[in-house]
Amino acid sequence: MSKLMRFIPLFLIFFITLISFSLVTSSQHNADAQTNCNSDPSWILDEAEGSANSVTYHLFLKNNCAAAKDFNLRVTQLPTEPRNINGWTWKFANGQQNTTYTKRVAGGKRAAVALTVSRPTNVNAPEGNYSPITLRAALSSNTGINDEINLMYRIESPKNPPTPDPTCKRNTPLLDIDPSEANGAPGDEKEFQVKISNKDTDGCKDSTFDISTTIDAPNWDLVAGRNTLTISPGADKSTTLYATPPMNQADGPVTITVNIVRNVGGVVSQNVLYAVGKSESEPEPSISEEPEISPNISETPNPGTISLTLGLDGIGNSRILGGNKNPVKDIKNLSVYLYNAESNELIESLDEWSFKYNPTTGKFNATMPLTGGLKDGLYNVYIEGPQYLMGKFPGTSRITPGQDNTISGNLHLTVGDINKLDRSRNEIDLNDYNILISCSIYSQDRTLCDLNSKYEEYSDLNSDGIVDHDDINIWLTEIKNRRVAELPNN
Repeated sequence: MSKLMRFIPLFLIFFITLISFSLVTSSQHNADAQTNCNSDPSWILDEAEGSANSVTYHLFLKNNCAAAKDFNLRVTQLPTEPRNINGWTWKFANGQQNTTYTKRVAGGKRAAVALTVSRPTNVNAPEGNYSPITLRAALSSNTGINDEINLMYRIESPKNPPTPDPTCKRNTPLLDIDPSEANGAPGDEKEFQVKISNKDTDGCKDSTFDISTTIDAPNWDLVAGRNTLTISPGADKSTTLYATPPMNQADGPVTITVNIVRNVGGVVSQNVLYAVGKSESEPEPSISEEPEISPNISETPNPGTISLTLGLDGIGNSRILGGNKNPVKDIKNLSVYLYNAESNELIESLDEWSFKYNPTTGKFNATMPLTGGLKDGLYNVYIEGPQYLMGKFPGTSRITPGQDNTISGNLHLTVGDINKLDRSRNEIDLNDYNILISCSIYSQDRTLCDLNSKYEEYSDLNSDGIVDHDDINIWLTEIKNRRVAELPNN
């Protein structure tokens, strides 16, 4: 009996679970057809970022009901391990501390949530992992419909700031926000892309920019995808600002001010306008407004390009500590899928494009030509490849044919999906682990590794040319912290 056959019981469990899930999903759709909905919401943790005395968790809350629902958000437990110290505080993006916040989420959609947890500063809290922090979302009309997520708080010893090079010249950074104005009704979440360009000279160290918002209106939910961005001289980075007015917000324009500041230099600010109460939809241009273009058979229109930058765990600027900065394979073949953001229809598939490692940024880059089948609009951009779970760039991305389009957003692909057969595809499971061990230098039986000529290459998770304890440690870390995206209609 082959070793893969030993996992048939595991596949049977997956099959039975899938059938059970289908039955539950069917009953949930039936429930949605009624006035009440019995579908629990679901939490998705995007990432966490820390400052000296606090950590901000960036999450999304998914409403699995067909109609818009109000959910009560509250932290129900604060850290008790490893040391039960008192004085923890928490608050959501609306600024109210240690109190329940009601969040409206459209039917079948997800909404951004930022939770900031601050540690006590009047006592000595030694370095370590403090857990759990339990965040609960309960349906306002029926608290039995709920979901919880457990978060961890890590306290690290402070690090000394880097000393700038004598040839460094600090320049005022550039702040750009798109769009500059949005229209929406109370409770409508709108997205603004915040782009920061570091204009320092090459002799300077990387700069960390703190992002904050101010608004002259109470109880607005302002959630930044990242509260800090570390940017190299001459480079730029972007994040998304999610703005949601309260349900009782009066009609009229409201100004949101975005501020960026670093420890060297002053504050740079820019205003955007949220017009509350106006029509959400943009007017469709009439056919008569479109200029007539005479067909010219001899000219072939430029379909445009799409440029993407992302991180791969285990290599370079990795979410996992100790990413290999000098990979032996500096090109990774990844597949990109473009879905219409409104209809969730697959518009274009870019298979096995070569992403090149950039040793300066520690990330991978690729520029790909579009086929010409796209229309100007908003798209969801998914990406996957051998060894890696499916990932999705945060938010939606505007792609315009005939132009060079840059997809922004902080995306790292989770590594460890070595075996992509059947139900093991887009999963990190025991099949992957057994292949990894079989391909490692410690293996005494390479039967599983030899089933596919690529398995040994895929098992080298940090691309250092050897499958050893580093790859095993990476895999064990990723199975605990894995993040996976699912293609629509899959």
